[in-house]
Amino acid sequence: MADASPAEALRTRWERVIAAGAGLFNLVDSEHPLRIYVGGNASGQPTMTLMLSHRPPALSSFNLLKIETRRREDMSWILLVQLQSTAAMREFVAMCADLIESSRHAQNEERAFSLFLAGLDHWRRLFKPALGDVLSENQLRGLVAELQCMIDLLSPSIGWRETVSGWVGPLKAPQDFRVSSNRLVEVKSLHRDSRSMEISSLQQLSAGSSRLYLAAVVVEVESAASDGTVTLPDIVDEIERALIGDFTTVDLFRHRLRELGFEPENPAYSDIHFARGDASLFGVIAGFPCITNESAAPEILEASYRLSLSGIQPYKLQASDHFKDSAWN
Repeated sequence: MADASPAEALRTRWERVIAAGAGLFNLVDSEHPLRIYVGGNASGQPTMTLMLSHRPPALSSFNLLKIETRRREDMSWILLVQLQSTAAMREFVAMCADLIESSRHAQNEERAFSLFLAGLDHWRRLFKPALGDVLSENQLRGLVAELQCMIDLLSPSIGWRETVSGWVGPLKAPQDFRVSSNRLVEVKSLHRDSRSMEISSLQQLSAGSSRLYLAAVVVEVESAASDGTVTLPDIVDEIERALIGDFTTVDLFRHRLRELGFEPENPAYSDIHFARGDASLFGVIAGFPCITNESAAPEILEASYRLSLSGIQPYKLQASDHFKDSAWN
């Protein structure tokens, strides 16, 4: 009888571990550069577990796969890949066997995990991304504007790590960014023919003791791809390429996207095309026309209003002045 294939041998072993009881795991190979275990989670679902020395990046779940990261008491990390439907057990085991074999000959854990992630990305064609609700057009335009603000206005001045860590809009902060020296940035998306922008609350242009900037980015949704158009996954990929090697910042960036309800792997977003225009920056300083918590009568609890673009042109900052103290003199 011919020897069983790696996938067949792994499946037999896996089924024995699961049959022994939920929550039990078995080390696949003590000589493998990764500590990989197979077994079943508390619900009995087939689960592959990786024990890692360093924090893994945030990974998207799929329709049939749930992927989680957890920190252990000894400060190491685990990555859980859990099958949600036993109907796909054959495909799941084939994927896991491939990931194990493709990373087997790496020289260390870091290189092996890199190969593991590359293999997992390849298998996405089979285990398609889990689809949630697609963000609305206005939400998508706002997200494009914020990401473009990162690329054009913030990262060239303060670097990518501070730009991403300062992106607090997804955390429901009043402004979209809080960056160096307690400076705030509120971002607005505009149409090409916009003559005004909406300020949706008394808090948005309320800076307190901080310095506040207002960024305006032209973003249009196009009916089809053409020269100069991009998709949101394209923009996300552009930023992640700029973050190569900084795993902590990549992890934080992906987490912020998910806080907004945006999953780059959702194929629906690859069919939505955007044309990006200029990004302008204004200094919200003394005399800037706005209604804030401080300036409104105490009886006014909330308000929204439209701000004339022509009326705020005297407060526009030149590109070379981004986040320089001289821009506020």
